[in-house]
Amino acid sequence: MVPHRTIRVPVIHLTHLRPSIWIVHRQAQVSDERAKLILYAAFVDGKLEAPKTLLSAVHRLYFQPEHEEFSPRTMWSLSNAFTSAFKELDPIPQFKATAKLGAFLSQLPG
Repeated sequence: MVPHRTIRVPVIHLTHLRPSIWIVHRQAQVSDERAKLILYAAFVDGKLEAPKTLLSAVHRLYFQPEHEEFSPRTMWSLSNAFTSAFKELDPIPQFKATAKLGAFLSQLPG
């Protein structure tokens, strides 16, 4: 019999790392065209290590948010759309995609 092994994944509370970035993201307006370009860069150009199959989920969650709090067209709402779509992934790929998201969004121009 093979012993059961537990994989421990560290929990990162991103709001504690750089709280000011979240304030900026909540206020940074994003045009619909820019949001679509960001989704294109992430999934079609492959600049974000996440399954391309999540493109439609992120698009839907951003343009038709499930929660009123995420209806403003901001970077905060776009980031939420990504992380909400990542919940469809298994735990390890979800953790990896979420970890890469911050770097992807922070390297976007303007």
